[in-house]
Amino acid sequence: MAAWTPCVGCSCPNHNVPGQIPLRGLESLLTESPSLKLLSQTNNVPLPGEVNVVHAVIAEASQFISQLRREQSVIRQGQKVIKEQLARFYELLKLQDDVCQQVETFIAEKRSILSCVRRVPMEILHEVFLASVEFTPHQAWRPSEDLNNWVLQHPMTPLDSIGLVSKGWRAAVLSCDKIWSYIHIEDTNLCTEESPSVRRLVRHIERSTSYPLTVSIYQPFSFDIVSLLASFSNRIKDLYLFVSMDVLKNLNVLQSSLQSLHSCIMIFSDGTEPPIYGEEIQYKIEFCRDAPNLQKVDLWEVGPLPYSGHIVLPWNHIKIFKCTGLTSWVNTHEILRILQEAQDLEECILHCQVLDDTIINFDYRVVACPKLRSFRLIGDNRRWSTGVRTLLDNMEAPALTHLDIAFEDVLANGDNTHLMPLILKFVERSRCKLTYLRIANMMVSREDTSYILQAFHSLEELHLSNVGPDALTNVHLHQLAFDSQDGVVPCALPMLHTLHLEGEWSFSPTNFVEMAAWRRTHHYVPLRRLDLFVKEDEDVDITLRHEKLLHSICSALSVYERGGLSFNVAHVSSEQYEDTLMRMHRAPGRPESP
Repeated sequence: MAAWTPCVGCSCPNHNVPGQIPLRGLESLLTESPSLKLLSQTNNVPLPGEVNVVHAVIAEASQFISQLRREQSVIRQGQKVIKEQLARFYELLKLQDDVCQQVETFIAEKRSILSCVRRVPMEILHEVFLASVEFTPHQAWRPSEDLNNWVLQHPMTPLDSIGLVSKGWRAAVLSCDKIWSYIHIEDTNLCTEESPSVRRLVRHIERSTSYPLTVSIYQPFSFDIVSLLASFSNRIKDLYLFVSMDVLKNLNVLQSSLQSLHSCIMIFSDGTEPPIYGEEIQYKIEFCRDAPNLQKVDLWEVGPLPYSGHIVLPWNHIKIFKCTGLTSWVNTHEILRILQEAQDLEECILHCQVLDDTIINFDYRVVACPKLRSFRLIGDNRRWSTGVRTLLDNMEAPALTHLDIAFEDVLANGDNTHLMPLILKFVERSRCKLTYLRIANMMVSREDTSYILQAFHSLEELHLSNVGPDALTNVHLHQLAFDSQDGVVPCALPMLHTLHLEGEWSFSPTNFVEMAAWRRTHHYVPLRRLDLFVKEDEDVDITLRHEKLLHSICSALSVYERGGLSFNVAHVSSEQYEDTLMRMHRAPGRPESP
């Protein structure tokens, strides 16, 4: 066997590592003579000559092993040197990678000097900044009798940080008056006129130059800020107020200066007992009285709303009026007074606990609302039901297109069976062309639905929630699906493209699918949206049968999904159903931005 020796002229181990260990002589070493082989297979005592032969064989094998051990020692020494060199190679590679990354960062920093972002025109920067800053406050309501559950999440305006990016960006943000037009005021740091927060607020206002302002005032504040508001009140376009009654009263000094005010949202925050009917009004909230451009008013939890009471508004030019009083009430006759004066009113939402029907001295016939397009009433008890009847019996709205009337109670009952005929009479008296109708949590009879199908030819969306199992029958589905036999009378509701059903129903799944299929394939206004939510029965067997039927409906409707039909068919438990309705009615979310 060849000895393992270093390379000539260097101290490194031999790099020509053989592919396999040469074992010359191993075969002859391991080949036994016939006599020794025979002796190995017996227990005979070896002869003296055989003993010498065995000793010679053992000595030769021992010498062979010694040679292999020496060569292994040399190999291990070379292996150690190679491992040390590999470790060094890894260190060098990592060091070079780190250096490369450092140089690449250096190059990127230098290339950024040449970036086109540094040369973006100021007009484009304005648009980028405006898209990154949120202007109106998020508002949320967690249902509770405690008014403190109002939560307003105001955006953190990053205007100062934008100006720190570069001189160009600072110049751009300072020259964009619109981006400074949203002003949020709260009591956190506004303590004295000399406080840094007040000075920062003054700078903010100055940078808006003459742009119309959106002002949000949140919670009571200790600093008398009315004088500061007076300095720019003629530029306020949108006003969000989540303040106490005392603060609202203090704002009356701005009455004659809100010349640009377009929308006002007031949220009554401190739970102070508002005045009630029959009591003398000790104060009035009238800072909006002389606002000539006020078109939208949104009142939340501000107590009762007397026509000549504690909140005075310029009704003659208001177009959108929303009154949400989850813990208070309004008077039906006062609402009629408002409607009589608000001749430009286009949208009205009344969401309150009670529509009080107490008669107030008010001489009126039927109140005409010539421009009212959207009317929504939501309440939760019998007095509310009586108030709705008084309201609908004494008004008409010839321009009405959207009508939404709902109880908050999730179970329809005998107390509200009379309402649906009154609603239909109101629509008939108004001679309006409804395109949207939503009825929730009141009994609707077969006759009521038949009238809707026959008379509401312009209806495009129909939403029925918890209106009783007989509100929509197989006969009605047939009328929605097919022309008359002679082909003269078209199908019912020819413009209908959205049908939303919730609750318990008595129609057959087959007829329901046939109606949907016909309006998708044979009608010139195809059905685009179809929702069917069925409340589970207390009987488990009936519930299982319903689930199978709903599954078959989904399978049958899925073939029309690719063609444009959007549908949702679901089976919900009683708890899920009630939770859904409660969220829908009691959680008003955020008032819409003006």
